[in-house]
Amino acid sequence: MNDRENNFNPNNSQNRGLLGSGWRPLYREFDWEHLIHLASTDPKELAQKTLDVASDIADAMGRQQYSWLANILNVFSENTRYEIDEFWDYITPQPVAPDYRYKDVLVTEIPVVQLVSRSSIPIDYVLNKLQEITVLKVLALLGKPDAITQFFMDRHFSYPPERFISWERLEILGTVYAYWAREGCWLQIDTYDKGRRCYTLICKNIAPLVNKATYNLAVILSGYKSRVGQIHSQFAIRTFST
Repeated sequence: MNDRENNFNPNNSQNRGLLGSGWRPLYREFDWEHLIHLASTDPKELAQKTLDVASDIADAMGRQQYSWLANILNVFSENTRYEIDEFWDYITPQPVAPDYRYKDVLVTEIPVVQLVSRSSIPIDYVLNKLQEITVLKVLALLGKPDAITQFFMDRHFSYPPERFISWERLEILGTVYAYWAREGCWLQIDTYDKGRRCYTLICKNIAPLVNKATYNLAVILSGYKSRVGQIHSQFAIRTFST
């Protein structure tokens, strides 16, 4: 499938699924600072792409064998729109994305499935389950994000944070990004087959959130059975002497 076929089409069944579940196309906005940055760092590339798109528009409108009205309509044809969209994507800044320079990262696959074999012992399941619970509890502490976007089929979509209910109910076909400005945290969700998802938390400082999320959590191991859960006690764990 080429790039033109990947171009956003509201009639595509998958795109209709996203739009029907509350997602909206995310249109990139013009930014003078970004354009000035392009002009100062790579003026030749900017000039070449500007000439290319101007030439495409001139070719679309300058066809001698067609009427002026047909030429104007040709500017809005699929091929010409693709060239214009490609130029627009070049001169406008990319949508915000996680800062992968942050060193505090927590990753889990959801749901965690217990497999007992020679290569997979119960402790592996417990650790994976503990990590899953930790990520979900941290997300519960963070609450509604300030921004939710999704990248799917070379197009960006946005989801209104005020409509957000839960991550499980969010329709995900590509890669989802969420951002909490106050905490300096990013969430990246990638989809796998059979309904599995990978949750990646990327934060400036995730330790306080993890400490709060895992408070009173306990792990029980017994043979091939294991449990991870919350302890309910009238005495806080920290009050016991070591």
